[in-house]
Amino acid sequence: MHVADIMTSAPVTIEQGASVTRAFQLMLDNEYQQLPVLSERGHLVGVIHQRDCRCALGLPEPRAANCGPETAIDTRISPPKTLWVQHYMQPAPIVVEPETPVHEAARLMTTHHVRALPVMRGETLVGIVTVSDLLIAFMRLLRSSETHTDKIDVSKRWRMA
Repeated sequence: MHVADIMTSAPVTIEQGASVTRAFQLMLDNEYQQLPVLSERGHLVGVIHQRDCRCALGLPEPRAANCGPETAIDTRISPPKTLWVQHYMQPAPIVVEPETPVHEAARLMTTHHVRALPVMRGETLVGIVTVSDLLIAFMRLLRSSETHTDKIDVSKRWRMA
């Protein structure tokens, strides 16, 4: 199985010159934990995470007890100056290609302690693969394996009778 089989194609992105408030609102609206950051020319230059935005905006981390969906940002608590994505993003993210084996993407995420990898074809961002994508793929493989094992067990029982 390859990254192309499980990635999210055409991910939501943000430009490096956008405000942190805009990036955070995009993440909340789409229920994402991170966004790929593009230059004005459309090249991948980084990734910004919800935690980066929360830190920049002086917002607390959500508590486990308050796990309900978040709504709009209260602009009254935003800092008076505009904060730019380029100053808070994680630059030069680790990337993978669509043909990268899924197990290699999982190894990279584990080794580098990241929860998402931009998927690049040459210099073009074509997708993003997240820990959630890997878990869903794993569950499908496990379910498929269990179904296959059940079929084998049934056929063995018939031969033994």
